[in-house]
Amino acid sequence: MDKKELLGELEEAVWDTINRQLWDYLEDCGEYHAILEEKKLLLEKHRKVARLIDGKPTQPVTLSEEEIEALARIWELEEDRQEIERRELYYRGYEHCWRLAARIRIL
Repeated sequence: MDKKELLGELEEAVWDTINRQLWDYLEDCGEYHAILEEKKLLLEKHRKVARLIDGKPTQPVTLSEEEIEALARIWELEEDRQEIERRELYYRGYEHCWRLAARIRIL
């Protein structure tokens, strides 16, 4: 195995570790689960909005004021969910880099 292949495998292993740590954390994160639950309830209550988000409307869709508010809230929740994922991925990556640097004694 050449150096490039070895580095590729190392990079993949690092990513897998960080990714696994991220999802382990999110599994126990109350804030994250509250966002998912609220979004699920809104989508169950507003089926027309759910079909719109899924990209499955077969004809033009007209939304009521309540459905528009639900759609706006779902977008907010999605932004919050993504922000949590990005923040935690950053923290896990930073933590991993710190440990790796310490292990190879460059810190």
